[in-house]
Amino acid sequence: MLAAVLLLPQGCKKQGTTPSSENVPYKIAIVTGGPVYNEAIFAAKRLAEKNPVFITRTYPDDLSAENTVSICTELCGDPLVKAIVFVRAVAGIDEAVRKVKELRQDILFIAGADTEDAGFVAQTADLVFAQDMYTMGTEAVNEAYRMGAKRFIHYTFARHLLSEPVLRRRELMVERCEELGMEFIDVTSPDPHTADGGGGESRLFVEEDVSQKVGDYGANTAFYSTDCTIHTYMIKAVLESGAIYPQQCCPNPFHGYTAYFGIDVGEYSDPEGVLRQISQNIAKYGNTGRMATWPLSSDILMVDVGAEYARRYCEGEIGKELSREVLDGIFAEKTSGRCHLDALSHAPNAILFSLDYYML
Repeated sequence: MLAAVLLLPQGCKKQGTTPSSENVPYKIAIVTGGPVYNEAIFAAKRLAEKNPVFITRTYPDDLSAENTVSICTELCGDPLVKAIVFVRAVAGIDEAVRKVKELRQDILFIAGADTEDAGFVAQTADLVFAQDMYTMGTEAVNEAYRMGAKRFIHYTFARHLLSEPVLRRRELMVERCEELGMEFIDVTSPDPHTADGGGGESRLFVEEDVSQKVGDYGANTAFYSTDCTIHTYMIKAVLESGAIYPQQCCPNPFHGYTAYFGIDVGEYSDPEGVLRQISQNIAKYGNTGRMATWPLSSDILMVDVGAEYARRYCEGEIGKELSREVLDGIFAEKTSGRCHLDALSHAPNAILFSLDYYML
């Protein structure tokens, strides 16, 4: 037994497998990140508790390409594993999928690719999900305009603009602002990875600059940042100045707002309840209708949709070729019809999704 334990890849943590899982006709492995991605971890855990066909794995936050390959090859060594849902796709995912396909042609590989380019991951994975950053480029501006914004201020830094989706999203924002007659303003904020003061410097800069910009331009100014680490501080500054905040860069009821208001998210199982609490707190500032987000977590959605699609594959309802009819139906069910899907023209198995906004 000790030898068997020592032979397990060290980058992979086993969890969530029930005692009866060895008697199931097939297994679906759901691989999620460490504590940084708690939402996906809890979503995977809930699935495994309800149905023993689901097994879970987590990878460390500093996962290397080698560990990604190690996790996936360990999973495909189990003949009962018929599908792998990897949320989020990380470094080495392309090599890992190729290795899996060399060993097992029957395994369906699904990846949530918010941290990698969806088109790139789709070259190897069977099905890829990602937030539709292109649609968000237009819709974030539309939402700000509906809230009464006259200006749209975009905070980012050079490293983020090296990403094609981030760069293209900004271009779409500029175009939509011009169409609506809104002024678009670029602000270069400190990169938390390279600034002398690290994340603290970037957070302080954004908090102070938002207040200054409202003083310069007025409260009918919308604020947006590509940096997830500063959302709590931007929300604070927007609330205190009565400005407009159409969405986080990764819109989600559990991001930014809950940290600022001290809302207990539990196991991330009640987004509606969390959204009500956020709205109640925003009302105390008199800023109702000037802030918004998505009604669901994209990480949880990718886990739930990927798991259900994989289940139907394992049950023989669908084959390896993408079934948009089945996939569209699952997304509609999991989001109560609040989801919009598109596919990359050069990669039809890369599905981009966006959700209707939830006005706070």
